[in-house]
Amino acid sequence: MYKGKGGACLALSKNATLAAILKQKYNSSAKVNKTIMVTDTDGYIQIIEYLTEHLSLFENAIAPEHASETVMSAIEVELCGQIINVCSQNKDLTFNQRNAIIREVDAIVYDLEEILSGVINNPVNDEQLAFIREFAGLIKNLFDSVIHNDKS
Repeated sequence: MYKGKGGACLALSKNATLAAILKQKYNSSAKVNKTIMVTDTDGYIQIIEYLTEHLSLFENAIAPEHASETVMSAIEVELCGQIINVCSQNKDLTFNQRNAIIREVDAIVYDLEEILSGVINNPVNDEQLAFIREFAGLIKNLFDSVIHNDKS
């Protein structure tokens, strides 16, 4: 089940794509301030589709014997690191733009919690961690792209 904004629960079938649901979710709740918005872009939808194509990495995964972090903590660490890079590489971002980025990351984490809800507290293995790092890098690239386009 995917729980969208407003508490509506939507059942995901093999024919329904999460990307279409997210696109509807963010397009129907358009924000007034369009500065540094990534969750309403086609790029974000494509990154989420990429995640859904690789959900098998998280389903029935074998946990390492001495796992020190969960899937969620790995996501938080990797996304946090990438967002710190975004902000430090773009020193001309205003306070409001940095806050907008933080709100966007919160929305992204919420989406990831929904998509990976069944495995979010499981120990992360090396293959999953590699994917999470790649995913966080794609999110950073999306922010970089949106910031660059905003300056143009």
